[in-house]
Amino acid sequence: MSLLASKPAYWFPKLSVGVGRRTWSYDGEPEQTYDAIIENAAGEPPLRTWNCGATRLTDTEIDALIGEMGATDYTPAEYDFFLRNCNHFCYDLAERLAGPWKTKAAQFMDERVLHESEAILNAMPGLQQTMTRAVTFQVQKIIIKSWRKEWKRALAEYEEQQNVPLGERISG
Repeated sequence: MSLLASKPAYWFPKLSVGVGRRTWSYDGEPEQTYDAIIENAAGEPPLRTWNCGATRLTDTEIDALIGEMGATDYTPAEYDFFLRNCNHFCYDLAERLAGPWKTKAAQFMDERVLHESEAILNAMPGLQQTMTRAVTFQVQKIIIKSWRKEWKRALAEYEEQQNVPLGERISG
């Protein structure tokens, strides 16, 4: 990506949003996960972890909200490496759960997280941007299938290693 962008491009931080013991992310569909799975996938702890504070929603209402987001704004067809990724989902979900971001956190999200993925593409000249979008749109379909398969495997393995009771497992 650095070669295409003609500037250093850092892999986007994999973000998640948590409420209580439950955590969600988005890689083509919103899904429940564990922080340890994200850390393992990234090879290091998250760039930043937020406690969004209290939400007025019940677990059932949160599940309905995430289901609605997955059916409308965050479908597999909407996923885009640059402009509609896990960072955008987490930003949006956190605001829906806890209200607008506080100034300092919003600035960090805008300038360091969202800007990182969007700026790689936006800094390219027109034809290079168009070609990069076309290529990555096709490549991301393959990569996401691989990510999802590995994610599900890691999730099931983690739950087994942690002795999560069968009725409480999110790996299904």
